[in-house]
Amino acid sequence: MRAAASPALSVPQLRTLLFVKRNPDVNLSALAEHLGIGLTGASGLVDRLVRNELLSRETDPHERRRIQLTLTPHGRARLDAASNSTRAMIEQRLTNLDADDAATVEQAMTILRDAFGGSK
Repeated sequence: MRAAASPALSVPQLRTLLFVKRNPDVNLSALAEHLGIGLTGASGLVDRLVRNELLSRETDPHERRRIQLTLTPHGRARLDAASNSTRAMIEQRLTNLDADDAATVEQAMTILRDAFGGSK
């Protein structure tokens, strides 16, 4: 997925964009915790993504000392394109499986979905 998003994006940058997409208006502390890095590292990472117009950093209107992070339209488009490309690649590879292997994959996915509490 990272290659489809852009070879120039690092894994931490891609993880940052995905986390912000799932958690709009998240703050820097939550991002740092999610990534397992310090605030200084998270801030530098965000700075690069803001410079590349993939993230927006705004002051929280309710708490001036808090910064909110959101995807820019360009960041969202980059993630959507990467996700679509990855999904198409996986689908293409899965359609090439024989019936027995496809059944095994389906069974494994059901087990994983149940184990992680997801739904169909």
